[in-house]
This record gives sequence, structure tokens and C-alpha cells, in this order.
Amino acid sequence: MSRVKAGGKDKEKEVMALSAVIIADSFTDDFKPITLERARTMMPVAGIVLLDYTIEFLISNGIEEIFVMSCAHAALIRSHIQEGRWGKGIEVKVKVLVSQSSTCLAEALRELGGYDVVRRDFVLITGDIIANVSNLKQIWKKHMAKRKQDVSILMTLLLKEDSVAMYRGRDALVKQSIITAATQTMATAHSDDDLCTPGQQETREQTLGVLSEERVTAILDPLTNNMLQYHAWVESTSNVDGDSSEDSASSASTVKDKVRVPLDMDLFTKYPTLEVRSDLVETGMAICSVELIQLFEQNPDFKDMKDCIRSVINEELLGNKIMAEILPSNCFIKRVRTIENYIAVSQAVLEGWTYPLVVDAPFASEYHCVGSREPTVYIDMSATLSHSCNTGRSTLIGPGVSIADGASITNSCLNRGSTVGVKSTIKYSQVWADVKIGDNCVIDNAIVCNDAVVGDGCTVGKYAIISHGVRLAPGTVVPPYTRITRVAKPEEDPDGFG
Repeated sequence: MSRVKAGGKDKEKEVMALSAVIIADSFTDDFKPITLERARTMMPVAGIVLLDYTIEFLISNGIEEIFVMSCAHAALIRSHIQEGRWGKGIEVKVKVLVSQSSTCLAEALRELGGYDVVRRDFVLITGDIIANVSNLKQIWKKHMAKRKQDVSILMTLLLKEDSVAMYRGRDALVKQSIITAATQTMATAHSDDDLCTPGQQETREQTLGVLSEERVTAILDPLTNNMLQYHAWVESTSNVDGDSSEDSASSASTVKDKVRVPLDMDLFTKYPTLEVRSDLVETGMAICSVELIQLFEQNPDFKDMKDCIRSVINEELLGNKIMAEILPSNCFIKRVRTIENYIAVSQAVLEGWTYPLVVDAPFASEYHCVGSREPTVYIDMSATLSHSCNTGRSTLIGPGVSIADGASITNSCLNRGSTVGVKSTIKYSQVWADVKIGDNCVIDNAIVCNDAVVGDGCTVGKYAIISHGVRLAPGTVVPPYTRITRVAKPEEDPDGFG
């Protein structure tokens, strides 16, 4: 809460700061074993900590106060915040709130209520988002204006139009349907496995591929955007290099069959016109009232936001409403949900689709000082490259990196202090800080974490994870989707890495 003087007079007017709450935990196993030692939000994306993108996004939208709810690795997150420029509190107030025992979003929100720091409607956002939406404050104001007219509005859920859906076949995804009682009694939204994609795709979607994303089929009142029905599902198809992600280690389920959403016939007696949207993507953002926190406190059976949404929409919690705000398809909003998403989103940053949150933006200067050989190739001034090495498009070479003769680096990020040996090939991969890669190695669509050592002649397969400090003996072949760590499997985690 801050105080400002009104109209230059001595009388002070108390003003509540526009605040946001970042949920720094994902509560999934998608990035284990990395997350045994580091929170997902602390992973580097194009050389910059993922959480920094989320904070910068909020600052650029006029957020004045940010609370970071953290459970796992809270000390690391707090240290990162305090040591960064936000620790000085000049641009914005950023405070880390420790959630000691939260295992899901609902528990984190209940603990947030215990801190009693949120006093008015706030932005709720997950900490694994990179977005360039510029009107978040205007959306908040719109939400507040509606709340003045109708105090029963619990939250405004931010959804994004899926640009890929607009290029799909006529009988595939429904772009938008207006249904009235006189013309239709059942709405069915389809997600076919045989969706056609014409050659005229957006360049951005070619960069990203069609990744594992949480999609939403919603039925709305077109006059008010009141959400009347909500169904979330995950479609996992091709990724950055065109392979199927069907075998991904992600915990998200893949939807192959048609998604059928029966329409409650009682809605026709209440609403003369209904809007069915099956081209929407979950963004991980919402404008929430303080009553939302109280609702989670009063309903211990809630585990995540979907439980709350379903209960409100199904009128189990009478008197509350949820609004939808549909963001256009040309804005960039992606969550780092899986390994495939992580690699692809890094590529999007390097390609500039996330502007103004890009590699050479002012906020990135504390990580590296980059020049550029050609568009989308960023090389730090302190890096050492052999004249015979090759650096292809969408590549970041960080501070102190050394690349030997004949090595090839394409569509990849090499972070601070890493070295690459003679004739090694790295493509579509994320190599973190102080990694040593020997001669004649091949790393393909993989993650190699801090201080790892990859011996001469090693091959690391697609979507493999070589976690912190792992040492691979010369000639080791790591199969696709393999995950290697030095950390012993916790006894309370009998299923391993998820």
C-alpha cells in the first residue's frame, strides 16, 4: 500500500497499489530431475532466468507490487530477487512469500490468504510465462468497472485465441459459433487427429511448432462474456523439429479423440444467444478478486483453479460469476510446460517473437553483452569462437563461452562459461552455465544443466536431460527422453521423476 498527495495539496490520499501474485511453483514433475535442485522458474531461457521475463512483463504493464509465492527452492528465488535490481525496490516492490508445505495451487492460495497482503483485486499469474501483452492494466480496469456494476464477479479469466486453429481444416476446430435455441440444441467442439494444416502458416507458428498446450472449449454469453461452460483439455502434436511429442515425459494427457461438449439445455431458457469457442488457449493469467482467496479457504476440496471454475459455473457456489477476456491471436503468450515447450520458447525469444522481451533488451544487460553476427545470432563480447566453427540461426553464445575448431552450434543456447570441443554438434538444445562438452559430441534437442561434463564422443538424444554436475564418460550414448541426475531418488517419491 502506498500514499500519494492529491492535487499537490497537503492532504494525502491513500491509494492501493496495483498488485500481482506470481505462483513460482508448477506442482508437476515435468522437469524432474532439474527441479530437485532448482525451481522451474529459475531455468534460463535464452540466457535469462524465466522468472525475470514474468516480472518484466508485469512491470511493463504498470504493476506496482509483486508477490512471489514459492514453496520449492524458496531461498534460491529470494536470493535471486534480492541480488537483482528489484531488490532495491526502485522500479517495483517485489516480495517473496514462502509457502512451506503447498503441494498444489489451491494450498498456495490459502497460504497467500494467511499473509494478508492482498487487499484488492489482483493479477494472478504462473511464473513460467513469457508474454508480450501490453494492455494488462486496461483489462484490470475493465474488470474493476464490471465489478462495480456486479459484485458477484469472482474473476476474469484471460484466454488467448489460438492462431493455429485458424489455419485448420473446415471440419476440424470450430473457430467461433453463435448458437440460438431456434437453430441448435447441442454444441460439439472437435479436435480431430487428422487436422490439416495448409502451407500458409504463420512464421511464428513454424518457429514454435504445435506444442503441448492446455486448450479450452468455452460457452459464453456474448453480451457480457460471462462464462457458462468451461472444458480444458490438452492437445499434444508436433514440436520444433516436426516429431510427435506423443512419447513426451510430460504429465499432460494427449487428446486424440473428438472433444464433445454437451450443452446444458437449461441455458436456452436463460440466454437467447450463446457463443461457443473452441479456439482458445489457457494463458495461466487471471484478474482475481480477494473473495477468490476466501473461496479457496472455504473449500478445502479445491486442488487447482479448474476445480473453482467448475464449481462456480455449475452453480455449486451460488452467486458468483466468472468472466472471460479473449486476447487476440497475434500476441505472444507461452508457458514453459514441457521440455519441448522450453526449447521452442527459447527459439521464439531468439527469433524476436516475444518483443520487447528479447535477448538484447535493456533488462537482459545484467546477463550478457551481446553483439550479432547476423539476425537471430547473439554472441557475447567475451565469448571465444574458433574461425572454423559454425554458428547457425537462432543461437545464443553467452559470456565466456569457448567454441573449438569445426564445432557446429545451431538453434541453441550456450550459457555463461561453457566450452564446446572440436567437431561437436549442438542443435535445438539448451546448454547451461559452466558445462564442458568434449570433442566429437552430438547433442540434439536436449538440456544440459550447470557444471555437467560431456565426455569425448558422447551422444545425447532428443529431450534428454543431463542434470546439474553429471559427468558422462567418453563414448556414452544417452537415449532420447532419458533423464540423468546425481541426486538420489527421494523415498517419498516412489514413482521417480514423473
